[in-house]
Amino acid sequence: AFAFEQASSRGVGLTVVHAWWLEHVEGAAAAAIWTVDWQQFAEEEQTLVAECLAGWQDKYPDVEVRRHSVRGLPVDALVRQSESACLVVVGTRGRGGFKGLLLGSVSQGVMHRAQCPVAVVHPTKELLREGDDRTITHEHRLPVPPVRDQT
Repeated sequence: AFAFEQASSRGVGLTVVHAWWLEHVEGAAAAAIWTVDWQQFAEEEQTLVAECLAGWQDKYPDVEVRRHSVRGLPVDALVRQSESACLVVVGTRGRGGFKGLLLGSVSQGVMHRAQCPVAVVHPTKELLREGDDRTITHEHRLPVPPVRDQT
């Protein structure tokens, strides 16, 4: 919601970046990784992104949405996209190695390396109870710095 609100209020498009990475799989699943149909997997990931965006695109018809799905590390993909962005919005679940850590590893990595301001959006208490990792609302967010003009 936050990314759509920001794009709409600024009159800019929204690039949704979805990075997926499987090379860290261990054990029996590691052997199966060589048999993965990467084209089919990429299509399934695109479908997941489309499903997550469906309602938001209806709510914000003025926001042109571009989807960028890539096989790669999330931090690297987001930092690469930040080079041409005026704002990067990332969610955080805070599931890294330290319980109670304010930011997750992806949001920390993006904040340290991004070429533009970064907004970190935390899930609401309702979403945490429901366990829904796909939709993050902006009830709890860090302050967003002013966005530099890209013109």
